[in-house]
Amino acid sequence: MICFDVSGSMEANDFEPNRLEAAKKVVLEFIENMRGNRMALVMFSGFAFTQSPLTFDHEIPKNMLADAYTGMVRIDGTAIGDALAVALNDLERSENRSKIIVLLTDGENNRGADPSSVAGIAKKEGIRIYTIGMGTPEGYIFRQKDLFGRIHTQSTKLNEELLRNIAGATGGKYYYGDNADALKKAYAEIAALEKEKVKTLKHRVFYPKYRLLNIVLILLLMLEFILIRRRYAICL
Repeated sequence: MICFDVSGSMEANDFEPNRLEAAKKVVLEFIENMRGNRMALVMFSGFAFTQSPLTFDHEIPKNMLADAYTGMVRIDGTAIGDALAVALNDLERSENRSKIIVLLTDGENNRGADPSSVAGIAKKEGIRIYTIGMGTPEGYIFRQKDLFGRIHTQSTKLNEELLRNIAGATGGKYYYGDNADALKKAYAEIAALEKEKVKTLKHRVFYPKYRLLNIVLILLLMLEFILIRRRYAICL
């Protein structure tokens, strides 16, 4: 499960061209690198929702992510706990043996469920959570338009302690992505870690037994045909 922050602060341009586009590029590569695994996409801002359900068809979450934009969630904010809860709910219905959540955010939880409580549930379910933080703990000031076109000055701060605790409680790991290369390295390491933990399933091809029976029946029919012709030839 990929949890992706689309809050207004992701428009901050301390990344090129901004946080949102820089993160999308890296996560799209991550999805491509996880071929063979079921993937899903959860978007969140002031509330969270499943944008793409678990699927082996990676083009679906990739297309959904490519079209993501700030403002697609009408309620602004950073509902980290809600995002984890939505992802957790989807994973609990899955029969996958290995279940992970990879969450990216540039803010601190200010809406919805308590992330630590959700992490506790994930731990009991054996679900690992990897967290990735963008931005700076000191905060970043950015300008954003509201629904009426008015421009407001806002600031966003990264809560590294919270993200570190969430990951640590579930056997995952926290990564700080202060630039595009750091983000790429973080996702690449997560992909490598999970590929080591998850054994590739070997598919056995079972041939239905009726095929063998059909062959035997055909041979018997051929034998019967030969015997009939021989008996007919002797009679002549």
